[in-house]
Amino acid sequence: MKNNQHPLPLIPSHAILLLMLSIILLSFTGCEDAGNPVRPIIPSEDSLQGNTVSDSFDRIMASDKGYYYNEFPYVLSLHYQDAVTGKDVLLCNKPECRHDGNQYCVATNSNYTPIAFQYYADSIFVCAYETVDDTLNYKLLQIAPDGSSLSELATYFSTPANGIDKATAPENTTGMLIHRNKAIINYSYHREDADKDALHPENMDKDAYYNGVAIIDLNDFSVTQAYEEAASPENMPWTRLTAKGDFLYYVIAEAHKNILHKRNLTDGTDEILKLATGFGGDFVVLEGDRIVYTRTVGRSMFLYDPKDESNTETAVTKDKDFTIHFTWSDKVQTYVPSYVKESKTDPYTYAIDSIVTDGERLYVLEQPNRGQFQIDKDDHHPNIEEVRFSYNLFSVVHIFNGNLEETGSTYVLYPFDVMGMDVLTFEKWLQGNKKYATNGTLRFLGDQVYLSFPKATLVCNLKTFLAGKPNFQMAYEKQWVVTEDPY
Repeated sequence: MKNNQHPLPLIPSHAILLLMLSIILLSFTGCEDAGNPVRPIIPSEDSLQGNTVSDSFDRIMASDKGYYYNEFPYVLSLHYQDAVTGKDVLLCNKPECRHDGNQYCVATNSNYTPIAFQYYADSIFVCAYETVDDTLNYKLLQIAPDGSSLSELATYFSTPANGIDKATAPENTTGMLIHRNKAIINYSYHREDADKDALHPENMDKDAYYNGVAIIDLNDFSVTQAYEEAASPENMPWTRLTAKGDFLYYVIAEAHKNILHKRNLTDGTDEILKLATGFGGDFVVLEGDRIVYTRTVGRSMFLYDPKDESNTETAVTKDKDFTIHFTWSDKVQTYVPSYVKESKTDPYTYAIDSIVTDGERLYVLEQPNRGQFQIDKDDHHPNIEEVRFSYNLFSVVHIFNGNLEETGSTYVLYPFDVMGMDVLTFEKWLQGNKKYATNGTLRFLGDQVYLSFPKATLVCNLKTFLAGKPNFQMAYEKQWVVTEDPY
């Protein structure tokens, strides 16, 4: 043996035995991991204040390249529309998939009934339910933005399905809000045969709906129920979910009044904010945890300051009017919008429709101006003398800074796409499409302003909006494929 060579050390037999056992154990662990994939790491983000909603299906899901939307409430039919090309596809990248609700289709998997959606941390998150072996399971799902996968992250509530005929989020609530890796989810289910005497509400079963609120920590996927009894008729839904910093704000509608809560998402402490009598439920959160809110009836807004718990009332006034001018069109047989003009007037108060913030500024919308369309007896309507349709025309938007000083005003125009319609198309637009039958809802995402409706969403640049010259264009219009609402 040469001097630079060393004999291999002898390994005791018991060490070899331990090494072999370790390898075997690791192999078993690997099998367990294959059957139970490691949960994803989800980066924490702040929710966008300008994208908060008061109902389940109004949140804008926008990425850098396009938009996501679900066709219809309570049926999974998830679409992606490219912002540049306008191409609209079902969000499933599996080759030759029929998109018919099969369990492998990411976009239409009928095993799940969706309740609410949110685009968060570059994924689509869905709270949904499914029924398996006579058990109703509420689950949080994650869908890849390219439609390659659908994953279950957590089951936040389960109950026997027997006797339940409807599972959903409570009506007029935000179904879900994800903020700083906390998912706050409203859920509800309804007992069958509970509304036998619907014509006489006083005889209806008040215990028909069982409500709950679940909070899921996306760091470890633990679930906390907000109420001592997870689901109960006594539990009140959390509406107007809004988050800023480490705090969640929500409204509970008690008998004849709305109560605003402020909950610490870190330690779970909860306090009731002392607002003025008549709080209507509409509010936004400004810097310094200040709250701007409105009353149910009135032409003013209030500022709540947590430093001294003061409530300062500010009357909303204006000294100029926006006039939307309309030109008579023989083709449409009605007035169509042509241009906008501002005119000075004596200061007067106006009725508030809603308030919203982009995180920096406050936007106060006046109640919309409305117009009428009249159909006289003609060859198309031989059995009627006259029919009038009423629809929204436009709404003025007042812009305030963080000190509640008005810095400008602008407007939103609702029936922007009626230009050039013939009369029959216009009638169909009013009666059947109803794309703009409700008031538009303003949403702010970065440098884009969205005006959303149940079936269509418009977009314009924030700079032009602030300058009082908004030029809303169609962002996406829902492609309605599903034909039946299960409820």
